[in-house]
Amino acid sequence: MIYRDISHFEDEVLIDGVVLYSIKHARLSSLKDRQQFISLDNLESTVLKQLVASPDELITYEEFFAHWRSPDVIDSALTRVISLLRKKLREAGLASNAIKNTPKKGYTFTAKVMYGQKPKTPGDKPPIQFEQRKISWPSVFIAFLVCLLFTGLYLVFWSFENLPPERTAMPPSAYSYRHLEPLNGEKRKLDFALNHETGVYAFALRNGSDNRWRVDISDLKDGHLLSISIPGSHVRNPAWISASELVMRIYNNQECSIVLARIMDGEYSLDKLFSCNAGSYFSANAYWQNRQILFSDADLNGIKSNVYIGDIDSGQTHRLQTAQERGSGVYSIVTFPGASMVALLSSDLIGTYRITLVDAEHEWREIWSKELTRYNESVAWDGKHLSYVSDGGAIVTLTFDGKTLLHESSVLSFDPINNVHTGMGYIGFTAEEVAKTHFSLVDLHSENVYWGNRVFSKMAHSHKPTFINDSYLAYMSDIAGVSGVWLYSLDDNRETQISIPEKIDRISDFALDSALKYIAIESRNGITVYRLTDKFILGEEITHLTGIRPVFSEQGHMIFTQFVDGNPDLYEFDITKKQVTRLTQNGAYTAKVAAGKLYYSRLFVSGIWVYDKEKPDQKVADLPPRSSSWNVYNNTIVYKDDSETYFQFELDSGRRQNFKSEVCPAPEAFYKNKCLSSYTSPSRSRVLSMHLLTSSSMAE
Repeated sequence: MIYRDISHFEDEVLIDGVVLYSIKHARLSSLKDRQQFISLDNLESTVLKQLVASPDELITYEEFFAHWRSPDVIDSALTRVISLLRKKLREAGLASNAIKNTPKKGYTFTAKVMYGQKPKTPGDKPPIQFEQRKISWPSVFIAFLVCLLFTGLYLVFWSFENLPPERTAMPPSAYSYRHLEPLNGEKRKLDFALNHETGVYAFALRNGSDNRWRVDISDLKDGHLLSISIPGSHVRNPAWISASELVMRIYNNQECSIVLARIMDGEYSLDKLFSCNAGSYFSANAYWQNRQILFSDADLNGIKSNVYIGDIDSGQTHRLQTAQERGSGVYSIVTFPGASMVALLSSDLIGTYRITLVDAEHEWREIWSKELTRYNESVAWDGKHLSYVSDGGAIVTLTFDGKTLLHESSVLSFDPINNVHTGMGYIGFTAEEVAKTHFSLVDLHSENVYWGNRVFSKMAHSHKPTFINDSYLAYMSDIAGVSGVWLYSLDDNRETQISIPEKIDRISDFALDSALKYIAIESRNGITVYRLTDKFILGEEITHLTGIRPVFSEQGHMIFTQFVDGNPDLYEFDITKKQVTRLTQNGAYTAKVAAGKLYYSRLFVSGIWVYDKEKPDQKVADLPPRSSSWNVYNNTIVYKDDSETYFQFELDSGRRQNFKSEVCPAPEAFYKNKCLSSYTSPSRSRVLSMHLLTSSSMAE
């Protein structure tokens, strides 16, 4: 079924002659009293738009989910939204149930719908006159073109105003954007690789059906050409080595291989080249020269990724000694045919990212480097232009003539950017609109949903939710424009911001004790512990510690991670005695407290341990090496792998199985029988291309 799209309307919709739905403001009100309104969140408004756009027509689950970007969409998520919409429509004055459910198919909006336009007369406005009408698609198209034109003009003029003085060569002086393709409901695309001979792209795509990564090959002119997927394994890190050959990494929790894929007539064949470490968190492939590739890989259970050269024909490899390896090591390598310089992206163990351009022909000598604090997934290099996303969210482009930096320019992005790639005069990137993070509180035993999308529903990035006690949970959010810590009362649904001193720069984590007497705030400068007043205001500063990942184990005792000589371990800070004690000496990294026990995982090492003061710590679970997060709940460890599939491990029986809960599909935190699940409001993800226009090309 093709249904109308009214996403561009700023009009109001009259439902059954009694309820006004303001699309622009996303709210409901009674026709009799328009001053009292009921707000809809982004997801509720999106669903209601689809319903009122096609009254008396069945809209299937698939059609609803086509507008949802979240990878965790299940039928019960839509059911929650429909339930809340019905409640809010009743509160606004709709007497009957206007949303009819057809089991296992979808929903139909049965109320009478009329579309109205606000009068433009000043002063007291007469009642809105409604009429049934259809959308003028030519008008929509014209409006879209006008918006696109103004966006392009703004970017061009902004670029001219902010270009630094030209040095010796013709730098990029303007930019034009081209929309390449949407992500079509898939979660993300990464690892872009451009074939410079054919103009064909290969990229890693998370498969929405089974959460596995696959490699897709696409022509910008003809669209999708081929998908390479392996049942039970992930396929990532594509790199072209010829017009019809590319290397990729295929792995699961047990094994890993770097393979050669030969593409011909829409089909492919795979040959294994090298073995790799399935537990390597940071890895990349890139073509070097003379049938050789560069790839990064960590030693088994190692915390550092190394760079290797592999010969495709002989199968031999040898490790490179590069000064750029540090901390967690190199996890992105970008080369360009015929260019002697290589771009590397690396990180250390405390979250500092470094982009480096090196001369591979002269002992990998550093030509240029830049340190970043913002999480960064890729760097782009085409032999002349080096591009990356700055901490401020702009696309920065450096122009090189050989080893000489000629020019640096940046363009502000109107979208958060996930991945950057460069080639053939273009900078391509995947981008998404700003989205809202929602959380729902559910009871895992009764499967009751206490509240769905009321918590943290503001337009903000909210994360790291945690239960404090029976009455409060806490989370981090930039609701106020800067990152801060918020308390949410489970008793009265009120949110309270905890004041943060200006000297605290970039909050990255926090911890509150169960009595709400102390708060530990982690920033780039370490952990600062404060006393907390009854009104949730910071009191005296108790201490400042070098470390990360604070968590309170019991009243007045805080556990945190500290690096000594590059190795992490757990330490305990006694607030009363103001004393620090080392607890572990085996590389412990992440600590969790549950039922009076201290559990921890080691950095990049498979397993969960439980701390014991009296005897050696016991390993209680073997988690896959790529487990990205975990929680302890009722003697069960719940974790997810890098495909964001959730599993549970029962500590008593040792049984491992998928964690399946329709009411808590994406668990973020547990407390007793309660689970806090996250999901994201719909937002568009798409692939864009930004053309580098020089003064000479504009003259042509």
